[in-house]
Amino acid sequence: MSQPLSYADYYRSIYPFEQQHRSVGGLNLFRSPRHQAGEYVESAHGVSLQISRAPRAGRSVVDLGAGRFNADLSAPNYFVAPPDHPCTYDLTSNIDLLVIEFSSKVFWDDPWCLQDCGPLHHGARYDTLPLQLAEQLWELSAHGLTQLEADSFGMALATLLARASQPALGVKLAKGGLTPKELKLLTEYMKGQLASDLSLAELAALVSRSPYHFARAFKISTGVPPHRYVMMLRIERAKEFLVAAPLSVTQVAHACGFASSQHMATAFRRMVGTTPTEYRRQNEV
Repeated sequence: MSQPLSYADYYRSIYPFEQQHRSVGGLNLFRSPRHQAGEYVESAHGVSLQISRAPRAGRSVVDLGAGRFNADLSAPNYFVAPPDHPCTYDLTSNIDLLVIEFSSKVFWDDPWCLQDCGPLHHGARYDTLPLQLAEQLWELSAHGLTQLEADSFGMALATLLARASQPALGVKLAKGGLTPKELKLLTEYMKGQLASDLSLAELAALVSRSPYHFARAFKISTGVPPHRYVMMLRIERAKEFLVAAPLSVTQVAHACGFASSQHMATAFRRMVGTTPTEYRRQNEV
């Protein structure tokens, strides 16, 4: 039996509108800056966060299976379409659409167990934090993200959506950090696998935690989230290679697990205050 199309693949195959598609980690991202007005019936295979970006006059009438609601297009807004369920949209004007599609498994697994995103299926929302985080993910994805960075963005967005969907219940946070043995195991593994595209799921499995609880526990123990810690290790390894190894900057970037030399240069300048090339020149023997 063939696998059902993702929403990104469905959108690409069915609509002639201008589109940009990206894939980061386990997320499908796409943008259609001029999604045309009209009536549509769709079914997304994953859980899709759908954002109307640019303010414009008009409204949309939406039914995600929980009843019809109106969305005011004069302000950026979002809602979450459930997986494998016909959804209807009636747009009175063109929209600038940004979609982030998660696997359904992200929401069904611990800690949320959300098979129904409640209020997020019942109406449009206008709170800015998920909108800003989604926009940042879209912009950064154009320049390359590691698996761990993409996982961290996905986890942060999923957390915000989970909280918005069940505000009365909230999300239970991990109470404690990692044991010294767990932390030693993880840091040694990270150092040995820096050239790999590490993921939260991969790291969490080493200490038998869910990705969410692992990320919380790791930050409690180290003061920084996993992707930040790995980035620090990669920068330190890059500094060693730049001084001691006869490798080009691009070769150093790949050896240290960066998505590209540009990705390394951006992180290097942010954390060291200079570029890799300038650092090598300053530390020539």
